[in-house]
Formats: sequence, structure tokens, C-alpha cells
Amino acid sequence: MNWLASIIRSKFLDFFQSNGHEVYKSAPLVIPDDKTLMFVNAGMVPFKDIFLGAQSIKHKAIVSCQKCVRAGGKHNDLNMVGHTARHHTFFEMLGNFSFGAYNKEHAIVMAWEFLVKELQIPANKLCVTYHCSDLETKILWQKISGLSDNKIIEIGTDDNFWRMGDVGPCGPCTEIFYDHGSDIAGGPPGSSNEDGDRYVEIWNIVFMCFESMSDGSMHDLPIACIDTGMGLERIAAVCQNKHDNFDSDLFANIISRIKSLAPGCDDFVYKIVADHLRSSAFLIADGILPSNEDRGYVLRRIIRRSLLYAKYYLHYKGNLLSELLPSLIEIMGTVYWELQDRQNIIDGCYINEEKLFSNTITKGMGYFNALTKDKEIISGHDLFKLYDTYGFPLELTIELAKRHNILTDVEGFEKEMLSQKNRSRVASNYQNIAGTKDLFKMIAQLNIKPTNFIGYEKHEIDDAEVLAIIDQETITLVAEINNIQNAIIILNKTPFYAESGGQVSDKGALMKSGEMIKISDVRKVHGIFMHFISDVKFDIKVGDNIGCIVDCEHRKLVTINHTATHLLHTALRKVLGKHVAQKGSLVDENRLRFDFSHIGKITTKELNDIELIVNGAIHLNLLVEANEMPYDLAIKEGIIALFGEKYPDLVRVVNADRFSRELCGGTHVSRTSEIGLFKIISECAIASGIRRIEALTSIKAFNYLNNRLEVLTNISAFLHVSAASESVEFIEVLEKNKNLIDNLYNQLNTLTIEKIIIDLLNSKVRVGDGEFCYIYKVFVNEDTKVIVAALESLRSKVSNCLVVCINEIGTKRSFVLTAGSDLLGILIKLSAKGLAVLLDRFNLKGGGKNIIQGALPDRNILNPNMLSDFIKSIS
Repeated sequence: MNWLASIIRSKFLDFFQSNGHEVYKSAPLVIPDDKTLMFVNAGMVPFKDIFLGAQSIKHKAIVSCQKCVRAGGKHNDLNMVGHTARHHTFFEMLGNFSFGAYNKEHAIVMAWEFLVKELQIPANKLCVTYHCSDLETKILWQKISGLSDNKIIEIGTDDNFWRMGDVGPCGPCTEIFYDHGSDIAGGPPGSSNEDGDRYVEIWNIVFMCFESMSDGSMHDLPIACIDTGMGLERIAAVCQNKHDNFDSDLFANIISRIKSLAPGCDDFVYKIVADHLRSSAFLIADGILPSNEDRGYVLRRIIRRSLLYAKYYLHYKGNLLSELLPSLIEIMGTVYWELQDRQNIIDGCYINEEKLFSNTITKGMGYFNALTKDKEIISGHDLFKLYDTYGFPLELTIELAKRHNILTDVEGFEKEMLSQKNRSRVASNYQNIAGTKDLFKMIAQLNIKPTNFIGYEKHEIDDAEVLAIIDQETITLVAEINNIQNAIIILNKTPFYAESGGQVSDKGALMKSGEMIKISDVRKVHGIFMHFISDVKFDIKVGDNIGCIVDCEHRKLVTINHTATHLLHTALRKVLGKHVAQKGSLVDENRLRFDFSHIGKITTKELNDIELIVNGAIHLNLLVEANEMPYDLAIKEGIIALFGEKYPDLVRVVNADRFSRELCGGTHVSRTSEIGLFKIISECAIASGIRRIEALTSIKAFNYLNNRLEVLTNISAFLHVSAASESVEFIEVLEKNKNLIDNLYNQLNTLTIEKIIIDLLNSKVRVGDGEFCYIYKVFVNEDTKVIVAALESLRSKVSNCLVVCINEIGTKRSFVLTAGSDLLGILIKLSAKGLAVLLDRFNLKGGGKNIIQGALPDRNILNPNMLSDFIKSIS
């Protein structure tokens, strides 16, 4: 167990809690709906909206231990891992935050007391830095710490000006460094040899007072804040008298396990694998799955990088990450329960990625071997292609090249890497969305109470007060509107459900003096509902009382689908296992869509079982109720919550008579029987380890099944069978003879009448113990009815013949076919087993029980030899 690291974590949280801070648990590694960052890369990220003034403050002083990943975007330490003593792609950040609760002096006092008194780190082992623009901080350090001036160091670069990203909160900072001693190379911060490992930064205190804009300007934040960060890995190493983070108890057991599985390798490889195990496991546990884009692409690269090192450095043939996962869970699973809860998903991803990557490795080595043939150097472009396309880390390619006595153009590689970063910066989705942030900030600064949502009980009211009006085009507050294109109305109360939790917003209208405006959308931010309207034709003023009418038919259909989604979630967990976790959903009036974690395709039997369980719950007419309870109690009782979702202290629990219990703010039916019917219409994979089910309910499910039944009835009629099972048997016969049918079709394009006549005159085919022959006759401008009558009288006299007549009328040609009595059974069987479909392909038609006739394509006809072969093959 990581005993000392756990003690430090607990001490930190307890110390600041005793100093008036509220303890916040770690947010997931991806903040929902935040497009400005790929991953949470610092402890302050979950509180970014508070720093920006776009979210109201619940607690002015907060302390947390936050999971962080720096493996993509602006902060990316992926290529540094293993080559330094302190870089990681995953780390825990201990931090305390003030949103106007205290000033610089108090922040510095608490930091100093925790390090020197609580952790008993000798003061003479510490030094500090401050930004050149922040002389106040220098004076405070002199007063509080008693450090000599040479240990309070001025820094004039951005090293002491912290930025979360290209845009967002920022400000000057002061950093605390630990001196590992003169036996370690390196100098103090700000010196010419500061890049050495002797002095290690252990704590950073940021005085957050600015917001960096996309145009490079900086604006004052509404509230001057304080944000601190102390990496648990670094402070744990210091407290254990370890210079290298990887020697602390956070890593020691994992690395020991790797060495037992694959001994005799350089330490940097063990460090890389141990680090990548941590980051990949936590990313998967937080809902990120390997893919070829965005966050999933970064995760895939981390996993594949580990697999490459395991294969080419450690010569390990199994799935090393899968073998190491239990060691990680033993160390960190008691603090971060998601590792235990999602162990099967994590392990499944590791195994699946290894299978997928094996082909890529083979192709990558093939590319590498081609590069090294008759060459003295691998270009920067080719190095980058191995890195970007095949996942080969640069150091691995360099090592492989050395074995072939080939040089590598590392400088060219760095240029390619820089070009990619520039392209990514331009194309990145993780940037500020123009307008949205301004709108959210404006609403947060309105100083109005959250909207009172009364839509659970009421669908119509006439006394909602207009609290604010926003011109959507200019994002400005206005006192009244008339003849405006798009606007946002904020009311003191509303019956309209705002889109959230996968459920679409309500439809309906606002009313004043008998006039109506349709609502196009309803959204909410920080509890304030925004009603989007357009084409306003009458006056609406701030302070007006207006009516609200919900489209009840639309609401009912949406509600039915939402409750069905809860039943589906429960059924999935019953059939597939408790590892199933919701990864997204869409609930509207037409259907429901449910995304969930699961490795592997769902079988037909499993889908049938899932449908039976859901429809069984519907049939039982279960009572559906919603009640509020404390969040901690709900989790303790095992009520399903969406991992990564932000929940208040008091949560709403939707309970379908204990069959299904989930935290949910959506609207639901009163009894499950209102759903009527549930039918899955599709199931597929949308990403590695993520499946999607789409389903219908109520009348739409009935109509879907009715339409499918009608199609099946038409197929049965077309195939001349009376039941669905016979249709399936029929189609199986067609599939069995597919190649033969295709050959017949191809013959139509190559055979001429003249050739067919010759074939007919010379053809005989055995049937049982006897033979039959063809009689073939071509008529010109003959009445087809006369030909049919002649064949009817002829049929009884030609027991061993198949008679084919062609009638040419102008440019049109048709045929009439009959058979002797001995062949009639064969033809009937042929018709029942495949000829009907064959004739339909050529627009032919039957002419009675004993006659088949139809039009012919220009100058072509079925080859009798082929036809007889077909008869024999299915007779």
C-alpha cells in the first residue's frame, strides 16, 4: 500500500479543512461540456467557471486532491516521462483555493506551515521564487519564512506567470522549491544550470487576477482568487527522502512487479510503463476509450506506447498492462473507487488494443525495414510518420536504427512535430466557443435567483415574471422587445423542462394578452433557465407577467422514452453485467438512444433477453416515483449515478418500484404501463468499448412492428409461401443457389437465339431413370393466346418434353413455356424454391398452373442448358 502518500493526502485535506476550507472530491479527468481543454491538467480546472465569474460561489475556500493528465494539448509531458525524475502523464494535484476568502499573505502562511510544521520539512532545504512584477510577494516571504534574500528569487519569465491554457484565468505565481543537496547536479531556479535535478518545485501558489483572451489581451477577473498546487508524487518522494518520484511508494510496487515479469532492462522503460499504466487506467475509468480522434486518440497512443516498450525493450509477449492492473488497483483503488468498479472495462480495453495494435506494429516494422534498406539516415519526415502513424516513440526508433548502424534526423523530426502542433492548434476543438462564454458570464452576473422549475407538477401557468431579456444577436440585455428576430427570456419560474441529461427540452409557447410566441428551445446554466424565442410580434417587458403552456403531447412522448431508458439501463446491467455504465443518451419524442460501456458485440439472445426484461417491467405496471435524498446516502444505497456528472448535495432519485433506481432530473411516467411497448431497432459499436442501442416505445414501436409484419407478409406472398418460416426456408434455398442464379443472369447478356436453337436441338437431360428433351419453336406476329392454347393441348402428349416457344411481334419478344406431366412436379418445385424470384428478376410472369410466360430482354433468353442444370440442382 502507498501508506506515506496516503498519509500526506489525508494530512493536506485535514489541515486545510481545519483552516475553513470545504473538501471537494476529485472531478473526472474530462469536465463535461468544457471544450477549452482536452483533459483536466491542473487542480483549479474544475473551478474555472468560478474564477471566470460565470458560476456562483457556494464555498469561498476549497481544498481538493485532483486527478490530472498532461498528455495532450498545451500541457503535454508524454515524451518527457522516464527521462526525468518528476514528469508524469498522470498525477495527483493537492490544492487549496480562495475565491475572495483570503489574501496572498494568508495563502503563503498556510503553505509554509503545512510544509515546515505538518510535514516537518527543514526550512533550510527550501527556497522560493516570485514574478518580477509582484514585489509584494517578496516582502511577504521575507516576513513569514525568514529565508535569506538569496533564497527568495526574482523570476522575470513566464515560469512565474501561470496560465491554464491559451485562454482562461492566469496570474503571477510564487513557487516553493526543495533542495535535494549538492550531490545532485543543478542550480537554483533562475540560474544558468536550473534545469538540473537538485532543486525541485514542490508547490506553486498562483494569484489569479487576470483572464487571458484569444486575442492576447488580459482582463481583470471579477474576483481576485488564489489557486495553489502541490504534486503528490513530488512531495511524497521528498518526504521519503527519494530524489526520484518513481522510487516513492506510489510507484515502487508497480515497478517491482514489472521487473519480476520482465527483468534486466533500463529503468527508464520501467518508469514509462508504470506511468502509462496509471494514466491509461484512470482515463478509461473516467469514461475515455481508445479511438482515432481527440481524447480517445491520446489514450490509444499512451496504451500503444506501453505495448511497444513491452515488446521491444522488455521482450514481454503477454499483455503487460493487463498483468499490472491489479497492482495499480491495490495501491490506488481504495481512494479512487472507479478503478475497482471499472476493472473489467479497463482490462477489456487493454486486451482489445493489443489485438488491434498487433497489425499496426507489423506494418510499422515493415515500414521501418523498408526505410533502413540501403540507407544511411532516417529522415525527420519518416521518423515522424513512424511516430504519428504507427505509434513508434522517437527513442524506440532511434534505438532500432542504432542496431542497424543507421543515423536519425532528430532535428527534422522536431520540425515535423512543431508543424503538427501548429496545425492542431488551428483545428482544435478545445477552444473558446464564441458567444457562448459571454452569454454564460452575463447570466451568472445577473444576480438573480435560479429559476423555480415547476414542470413536474404543472404544464401551464399564467403568472411567470420576466426577470431579464437578452438580445441573442448582440448578447446584450434589453428592457423590452418587439419585432426582434431572436431573444432569450428569463423567468422567475417555468413549467418548461430545459434540455439536460439527454432529454430534449419541452416545446410550447409564451402567452401575453391572448397572443402567443412559440419557444424553440430551453437551456439552463447554473440553474437559470433560458427560453429561446424568435419572430417576436408584440411587446414583452422586464417585469411583465406572462403565461407558459407546455406542449403536453410532445412532453408525454419524451417522458415515455426517458423512463424506458432507465428500464433499459437496468436490463443491460442484468444481462451484460454491472460494468455497464451510461456513456450518453438522447431522449426525444421519436425514439431513445442509449450509449454504454461494454466490450464485444451483444448477441441476438442477449438483445432478446434485454427486450423481455424491459417489456416485463412495463407489463408489471410498476409505480414510478421521484424523491429527494442526500447525494452521499443515494450512492451508499447503490442508486445509479452518472460517473463524472456534477450532482448537488440533495439529489432527485427516480424509482420504478425498486426495479430501476437512478439519479435523474428528467420527467417520467407515473406507471411503467404507460410506455406500452419497447422494441430495440438497432445495436452497434460507436467506439472501442462503447455500444449504442436505439429503441422505440408506445405507438411508434407498434407501428414499427406492424410495418415489419406487413413487409414479411408481402415477401411471403411474393415467394408463394404461407408463413414467415417458409419464407426463411425459401431464402435459404436462394442463398444456397446464389452462384447458379448469378450465372443464369450473366448468360442473358451473351447468348443469342440462334445459339439457343442449336443447343435445344442437341440437348437431352436425365431425370431419374429417363430422359427428356426440349422442343423449341419461334413464331412471328402470332397471337400469344393461340400459342398458350396449343401448349395446353400439347402438354399431355409430351410427357418427356420441355416446350419453349418464342413469339416475335415487331421489336418485342415474349416466351411461353410448359412441360410434360413427368416434369410438372419439377417445375412446381422449381417455382416454389426459386424460379419465382428468378422470373421476377427478368420481369417475367406466370400464365396459369401449367404455363409460364413473359416478356424477353432484347435478343436474349434463358439458356436451356443452364435452366436444366438449375432444375437438377434443386430437384
